[in-house]
Amino acid sequence: MRAKPPRSVFLAGGIKKPKNMRKFAPLTDDSQLLKLTCPACHLRFQVGDETALVPLGPGVDTEARERAREKRPYNAIALPVHWACATGEESTPVAAG
Repeated sequence: MRAKPPRSVFLAGGIKKPKNMRKFAPLTDDSQLLKLTCPACHLRFQVGDETALVPLGPGVDTEARERAREKRPYNAIALPVHWACATGEESTPVAAG
């Protein structure tokens, strides 16, 4: 029997967003993500960007793989991406201050 995919909602353009995706607070000037590039759009993260984590799966962790196969919760490998890249939604504009 094949596992059902996570429940999703369709956004404009056919993009699916998992119902439980978390939007993280805008990045601050001390964020470690400022050193990275978004894997979806290849732009560097900047102060004020809103982000999400996109889970990839259990990785090489044998216990996590076993839990995933058993459809039990596990710690997933995840990549940070811009909120807009993950969902198709626009990020909230950052007020100039």
